[in-house]
Amino acid sequence: MPVRLGLRGKMLAFTFGIVVLLVGLSLTVIHQRVARQLQAGIAEQLAKTRSVFERFMDARASWVRTEGAVVADDPRFVSILDIPRADLASQVRTVLREARKFQGLIGSDHFIVTDHTGGVLARVDVTSSAGRELAGLPTLAAARSGELVEGRWALDGIAYQVASAPVRDGERRLGTLTVGFVEPVASGGLQDALQNAATSDALRQALGSPIASGLTAVIRAIERDLGADLVGVTDPAGVGRGLSVRRATSGGELSSSPRVAQALAGEESAGLQADGGRIVQMVVVPVWSRGTVQGTLGIGYDIDDRLTADLRDMTRSEVSFVLDGRVIASTWPAAVRTEVERGLAAGAGAGAGDAPFEMALGRENYLSLSGRLEGERGGYLIQRSLDEALGFLTTLERTLLGLGLGVLLAAALISFAGVARIARPVGALVEGTRRLAAGDLSHRLPVTSSDELGELAGSFNDMAGALATSRDHLAESGRRYRDLFDHAQDVVYTTDLEGRLTSVNEAGLRLLGYAPAELLGRNVYDLLAPEDVERVRNEDLRWPPPGARPAQEAQIVHKDGTRTTLEIATRWMVEGGRPVGVHGIGRDISERRARERAAQRFREQVHESEKLRALGEMAAGVAHNFNNLLGGVIGYAQLMESRPRTPEEFQRFARKIVESAEQCAAVVKRIQTFGRPIDTQRRESVDLRRVVRETMDLTQPKWKAGPEREGRTVRVELDLAEVPPISSTGAAWEEILSNLVFNAVDAMPAGGTLTIATSREGDEGVLSVSDTGIGMDAETQRRIFEPFFTTKGPELGTGLGLSTVWGLVQSQSGRIEVRSTPGRGTAFTIRVPLARAPSVPADERRSEASAALRILVIDDEPATRDVLPQMLSGHTVETAVGGTEGLERFRERPHDLVISDWSMPGLSGLEVAAEVKRRSATTVVVLMTGWEVRGTPAATDPHVDLLLAKPIVMRELDRIVAEAALLHRQRLRAATAS
Repeated sequence: MPVRLGLRGKMLAFTFGIVVLLVGLSLTVIHQRVARQLQAGIAEQLAKTRSVFERFMDARASWVRTEGAVVADDPRFVSILDIPRADLASQVRTVLREARKFQGLIGSDHFIVTDHTGGVLARVDVTSSAGRELAGLPTLAAARSGELVEGRWALDGIAYQVASAPVRDGERRLGTLTVGFVEPVASGGLQDALQNAATSDALRQALGSPIASGLTAVIRAIERDLGADLVGVTDPAGVGRGLSVRRATSGGELSSSPRVAQALAGEESAGLQADGGRIVQMVVVPVWSRGTVQGTLGIGYDIDDRLTADLRDMTRSEVSFVLDGRVIASTWPAAVRTEVERGLAAGAGAGAGDAPFEMALGRENYLSLSGRLEGERGGYLIQRSLDEALGFLTTLERTLLGLGLGVLLAAALISFAGVARIARPVGALVEGTRRLAAGDLSHRLPVTSSDELGELAGSFNDMAGALATSRDHLAESGRRYRDLFDHAQDVVYTTDLEGRLTSVNEAGLRLLGYAPAELLGRNVYDLLAPEDVERVRNEDLRWPPPGARPAQEAQIVHKDGTRTTLEIATRWMVEGGRPVGVHGIGRDISERRARERAAQRFREQVHESEKLRALGEMAAGVAHNFNNLLGGVIGYAQLMESRPRTPEEFQRFARKIVESAEQCAAVVKRIQTFGRPIDTQRRESVDLRRVVRETMDLTQPKWKAGPEREGRTVRVELDLAEVPPISSTGAAWEEILSNLVFNAVDAMPAGGTLTIATSREGDEGVLSVSDTGIGMDAETQRRIFEPFFTTKGPELGTGLGLSTVWGLVQSQSGRIEVRSTPGRGTAFTIRVPLARAPSVPADERRSEASAALRILVIDDEPATRDVLPQMLSGHTVETAVGGTEGLERFRERPHDLVISDWSMPGLSGLEVAAEVKRRSATTVVVLMTGWEVRGTPAATDPHVDLLLAKPIVMRELDRIVAEAALLHRQRLRAATAS
């Protein structure tokens, strides 16, 4: 009985038949049609790859041309060619030295410099090899055993200073690293540089990788960073892994070279050329100076395995360069390179032109596409595996078979459902996806149901809204960042991984003085002060990505040559988990550093001032005690000299004692006054000649002993003409003169003559200080009186000496002038008004001094109480020990004159004076002391009439007693009249 199929059965049978037919036809036809299409697709991809390859080579040629133009325009490079009437041998040495530097900077394989005739002045070539020659290296054995060792090695007739070090990964030895230099280098610097290179992660990774191009790149980087002429690497067994040698030569003639001839005619030339057994990408540019071509510069890069490795990463194809039928650079290992050469020799690809052709390499077939380089000798191959693509086809066929079975089952199920209800929403979803991909983020799908299709449409709408919001937020974030970047007050910049600037904000451009085109692409280290470059570079190398980078302080050089100190904070910029550059912010801290230095100088000055104050207080106490002791010496000696019965010889001895003691007293007086705060409002009669002599005695350690210890001699010449007294402050002139003497001595580092002169010009006294030192230029003379301006450096000067001199001269109603010539010395001239003080007639003083007085002497020093009454012969003198006993004597019988010591146990001299004046207004009070009284209460006490300094000299005592007698008589007359 026949089987009758229903509608669903028929649909299922129909679907099954269609699916079986489709799968069968696919499996039958797919290998032929799809295989051809795959081959055509690979051919098309190879054609596109060749286009990418050619564009890359063109871009690389443009980069090489730019590099050549930059070097040819560099003033440092032009200057070594533009030397009028230069000695050829000397010029060749100079050009060779500079060529090595520039080649090391740009890292080219060839660097050729010719003069204007085409003669080769310098040629620097870098060659790379497997390093088999390293087997004869004398330092290799020690390096393999773990030592860092230096030595000499001759390679191809050239002697090198070499050093070898082991390369380790923890305790595991990976091989050795050797660097060599033709020119001698310092041993310590060579070992440090070698040790840093041998411990780099890049070298360890390259030694552990089987890819030779990676190790070659690391070797060339080490050669460039160290400026080495030879870099070699071996494995742990001492077998060479790579060797790079830089050779610098001169001589030869290249005027017949078409590229050099074109450059000498003023036009640049670039392209690929065969050079021996190599293909070189070469550019030759003219070097211009003063409107003429001074020579040519040729820069070349070898076509090597490093380039092919980069091209493979870029094109995902195997790349080979061929010269005269021999593979000179390739991504293939050595064995496959030999098969490529055999295939080319057998005529593979001959006559194919631009069409792809097949080549059997090992067990696989490769679709190849060839191209010619400049000339007919060289060419290249781009290859992709056909077997690999067809292997995918086999997988595809199996997949299709499985999909056919799945489709068969799915079709059976779908046939029972309405296809149309699903197709429309799916079509709308596909259209919406396309519009989203085209950038229309405002497109939305209609939601017509609440089932899965409706949820899918809603999810699509939510996704579109989220994408639109993200785009708006991203645009706003970019705008805000750009605004912050452009208007920041600090310097903000970014660089690539090589340190080349990719952006600089407006603040940075204003600070440096460059236009954007002058900065972008320039290495950031080129903007640093030369002394900061290595420090900053080494610090940057210590913090590899993506870790944090600490802030650094460095000086940057503006376009006009001025400098600014910046505090620079940097961070790594990371995209997709990989570092892409550095973002930096630099803040100008020049003013802050200047304030810190000024504050430090101020603290040092305060510290010195405190030391001087403590020293002054100690010296004042010693001087006071010394003055008391000298009082007895001078007093007894003067009494001995004044006695008629004293033999003449003893009188002469006594005179010598008095003179010596007075000299001691003068020294003590200068110690007391020197360095004390100066009361510039106080006026007294000052003898300029005395001030000069005393100050020169006090500053003798500075102008005599100090220079003699340093092996130089400062001669002092005094030309002290008589000058009437000036109305001034004596301590101010000591400060003025000592500062001028100190500056003069410092200005004569090789010794010289210091001349000090006094003279009178009209109603002015003149003091001049001149030296035969180094002198000053006009700009320095204009600023010498500015506070904190110094030419000696912060270690030797504060910049306050001459500003203090200027202020003190102005306070004394004077003026100061300076004349100086560089190399011939400096002269300071000070002019100040003479004194015009009235004096008491001598007849009146003598008449008053002849009158006998009742005198009370109060002092706790026995010597003073013993000597003074004898020195005051002719007067009625009483003595008292201390203020209390003195006041008791005064109460018993008033005295015409009271001479009291200032510092005594119990009542002080000031308290005694106050009590005496309270009891007797006509009594004259003389305060005697061994202390310096300027700036103390004793100097202004209203109860003290006269001051008598210890040690007491007879003539000074006579003068004080005469003035006291005159003052006492005047008070008696005034009291009688009232």
